[in-house]
Amino acid sequence: MPLPRKQFEILVELLTHVIKGIDNMSDAQAQALSDLTTAVTALSDAIATEISALQAAVTAASANIQPNDSAAIEAVVANLNNLTAELKASVAPAPAKAAS
Repeated sequence: MPLPRKQFEILVELLTHVIKGIDNMSDAQAQALSDLTTAVTALSDAIATEISALQAAVTAASANIQPNDSAAIEAVVANLNNLTAELKASVAPAPAKAAS
């Protein structure tokens, strides 16, 4: 289950403080951390968008389903599973750590 947007915002804020707090950093290192912050922010935004889509789908589905309409319930489940799969596919796995 993805982390809520608030937790990603906290992570972005923490990374921003780390970037600002390191004085003896090379330009390349500073740029790399800035790029990391940008990537985390983009990931946070993408996850928040997908969470909103899932919430909207659940809300729309609950408004249109009768408790005894199993076909409609299964269609909603399939739709939610598709949205979840799209979210998972949109987040690339972390690169493998190099052996040291």
